[in-house]
Amino acid sequence: MTPGSDYLSGSKDNVKPANNSGDVACMHNAIMKYAPGMELDISWRLEKEEPFWDLWQHNADMIRVDRDINCGTDPVTWGPTQRTTEQYRVFINQQALDPTRRNKPIIIRPDMDNLVVAAPSKSSSWSGYSTIERYAQTILWTCAGANLMNGCDMTKVNDLSKKLLTDPEVLDVAAFTADYPMVPQNPSNNTEPGWPNAFQLQAWIAGPNDAGTAVVVLSNLGLDEC
Repeated sequence: MTPGSDYLSGSKDNVKPANNSGDVACMHNAIMKYAPGMELDISWRLEKEEPFWDLWQHNADMIRVDRDINCGTDPVTWGPTQRTTEQYRVFINQQALDPTRRNKPIIIRPDMDNLVVAAPSKSSSWSGYSTIERYAQTILWTCAGANLMNGCDMTKVNDLSKKLLTDPEVLDVAAFTADYPMVPQNPSNNTEPGWPNAFQLQAWIAGPNDAGTAVVVLSNLGLDEC
């Protein structure tokens, strides 16, 4: 979809039109008529300024913030996960810090690609994550309010997989962050904490809601592997 998606990259056969945003509205209308309940996920790194942002928000359910975290059939590693987390930070800051969007609900959800935590790396060709990285991806994706789709061999789940995917506390947090996705809040000399620089050691806050409930995440993404 464009504008976005690096439409001028690749071979001449892959060059996309500079703007085919109207297709999203057409697909939305078709879904409403023929397949209500189906979700529309658009991709990737699309233009988030107006008039496109309003069009995406009102015609799609999810928007991909970055490219795939896997590369072909190679196991997923931590570098692309760092990159996707950074693109989420850019995405959510654009909503949280833009005066015209601040304190308004985010209608469209971030798509950060699949969770690859359902199977340990030794039993899955898809996941190269360590145990700590499996916890980390689950926490980051859940607290971002991202879509939680499993991209692992579900015949190879273990006890940790079940805990990460079905724990009641995880599901409660996911329900909360669907309305209040986490926002970076690193203390700094900037007038707007968390902006504009990325930090490997990052503090995030989701909420609070009207009852004063909030979720706090302290993430250490480790050495830059992007």
